[in-house]
Amino acid sequence: MPHRVTDEWLEQICGGRLEEVSEPRAYWVAQQMGPLAPWWLRPEVLQKARSYAFWLHGQTEETRKKFSYWEPARQPPQESGCCWPLVVNRRPEQLGLLLPAFVFPVRWVKDQPHDKHLPTGLCELADRVTCQLRREKEIDAKAEWGLRPFREGWLQEYDLSALDWEWESAWAVLAAGLLLAHWEGSPDPTVWATGAYRVGQGICEVEGIGPKALAAWQMGVKMLFVPPGQEEEAHQFFSQERIQANLEILSLPSGPVELRKCLEPYLARLEVPPGLDATPERRKEYFLRIPDDETARRYYREWILPEVRKQKAPDLPELKLTCLVIIVSQSYDLVELAVGLVQPQRSLLLFNEEMKQECQSILTRLKEMGLECACVPRQFMNEKHGDLVQEFRQAISEFLGQTPPEQLIVDLTAGQKIMSLALYDAAPEGCFVMCCQTRMAKNSRRPVPFEEKIDYWKVARHRKI
Repeated sequence: MPHRVTDEWLEQICGGRLEEVSEPRAYWVAQQMGPLAPWWLRPEVLQKARSYAFWLHGQTEETRKKFSYWEPARQPPQESGCCWPLVVNRRPEQLGLLLPAFVFPVRWVKDQPHDKHLPTGLCELADRVTCQLRREKEIDAKAEWGLRPFREGWLQEYDLSALDWEWESAWAVLAAGLLLAHWEGSPDPTVWATGAYRVGQGICEVEGIGPKALAAWQMGVKMLFVPPGQEEEAHQFFSQERIQANLEILSLPSGPVELRKCLEPYLARLEVPPGLDATPERRKEYFLRIPDDETARRYYREWILPEVRKQKAPDLPELKLTCLVIIVSQSYDLVELAVGLVQPQRSLLLFNEEMKQECQSILTRLKEMGLECACVPRQFMNEKHGDLVQEFRQAISEFLGQTPPEQLIVDLTAGQKIMSLALYDAAPEGCFVMCCQTRMAKNSRRPVPFEEKIDYWKVARHRKI
């Protein structure tokens, strides 16, 4: 039969004043707490328990290994679905051997029920979280999700179902953990949150912000999201305790009432960006849900663009192209894509006054990306089709010099439509032109990665052949 953990049981095991606990008592307490000991007990208790274990069993390597789990937990699990609710010790005088606040590590698992040894109140909250995210259509309505201990068998001999604790403050962390599990994303163990939620109201205040912030910092957390208006409460706690904590405390938004929108800044920092080892589908979905456009552009440039270039390069035959002409625009890294595909020796970058700064940024990025290409930036001044044709034609002629048109490819993808039409009309006979087509995501208006289609043809009397 598993140990039935109740408030009364905890008071019997963990009651008393910390300074009065002897090493033999600490040893007994740690034994009774089992797998909960490194997560819930004060480090002073664990230290006394280890000291007595070494005295009892000898200072041997075997003893050190056997009692190594009595070291205070300092690294939370970070597999997909893991989340870390913070719990306040609401009876510090009666439960003096427990930490003022501690983490209760759990994990969302698909197609499994809640673990029967978890606190009933926590499982009930997990059901409400799941229902709310289904209502907002953020997760599959048919998928079943269960809350489990972070490691299988962790609570096999301990039944916490009767613990009558307050779990409302776990709303934010459970919801974010479920969303990441649904996305198959991995959480950053240095980014935590605490926050209650009420349907139709949004994020609400929670108790014990100070002790929770301390517990998070002691677990190596670098960033903690709290309910709006409670940042100062955490700072004051550290100030009163004279603790110089390297912990960034940020506020969850106060405006939105939808659960997903309430969590957006937290989710943006919590999810670990998938790298090149992740599937294209994972990278695509992550890129499309990044809330900040500048961050999305950086991710696209680093983790998507290299593979797109690699995939699409075979679409261009061995044309012996040495020169590229393209218009600088706001579109996602089209210059970098074109340079990577064509691998030209020289590129003519056409830009107007509005794109002057972007052109300079592109030159810097091309160098950072190691794309060796001599770039010639050239500003154009006109806006009407006929004037643009003449201006582009002259720019291309001067750029080519003695290079034959057959070694030139003109990219028509970027720029306003009038610019692209003018550039096509200005392309010299015998050169090649190309165009990259892709689908745009409805919500973000970003290009959907890995769906790009490259079309190219040779200009002969301005007809496609």
